[in-house]
Amino acid sequence: MSKITRTFTRDELDDLDVPWEHMVEEHVIDTTRRRDVTHQGVFAHPDGSHWQIRWQIPATEHQESDTWFGNDTITGIAVELREVTVKQWLPVDGEARNAAEPPAPLYEIAFTRIGRHGGRSGSPAPVPLTTAARTADELAANVHRYALRYLGSRDVEVNVDLEAMTGWITVGFGSAGQFTITAIEEPTQ
Repeated sequence: MSKITRTFTRDELDDLDVPWEHMVEEHVIDTTRRRDVTHQGVFAHPDGSHWQIRWQIPATEHQESDTWFGNDTITGIAVELREVTVKQWLPVDGEARNAAEPPAPLYEIAFTRIGRHGGRSGSPAPVPLTTAARTADELAANVHRYALRYLGSRDVEVNVDLEAMTGWITVGFGSAGQFTITAIEEPTQ
């Protein structure tokens, strides 16, 4: 596709007060330079045509820059407003996603012990954890986060067996705890 261009002089654009007046669209396209910010926009010419141009402004009030990059002529590209369909990455609507996705089942994790809490030392076992999870891996990750507060090591592995409804915690090569899993409620639609 070939583009239609037109060369404007500084005086022509100054007479039109462009880029300060007659702008129908304007975007910042470059902020990487230290002293200048580059803009691109479209201005409406008195003859009814529309032209896309680039210009720069000082990055701060303490700097000076030449609006037209030191050029005596400025090339404009003829443009027209058209409706186009574009794909964009947009934030997920949490309410819509939650309505479409069934809730995760709730589980209660009852610990026999975690580290020295419960079991052999005579101290009580940690309070049961109630958590939601869709998969065994997600459930293991939830137990892992909970168990870390009771363990001195960060080299912790949690294993979950949803068929047997049990699990165990290991630190290094040693056992650091066991737990049972009870399904509290199945999600309802």
